[in-house]
Amino acid sequence: MRAIAYDYTEDTIVIYGYLDSIPTDEDYETIDIAITEIMASLPNILFQEIVLTNTTALVSELKHYKGWFYIRKE
Repeated sequence: MRAIAYDYTEDTIVIYGYLDSIPTDEDYETIDIAITEIMASLPNILFQEIVLTNTTALVSELKHYKGWFYIRKE
């Protein structure tokens, strides 16, 4: 995982994961666990979406939406 950005609305959280490989089921499961923890602490968040993208773009060129959860040092 190179970077993880987030976006949200009144009732939905969206996690955008940027990877340097093709996303696997394990990648989705890992993000799903994190979202479950977030949703447990924010009862108004009812829906989730996970978007994982294989990219070689520089992190500075990636869309960060409302902010970054994680950025790997490159």
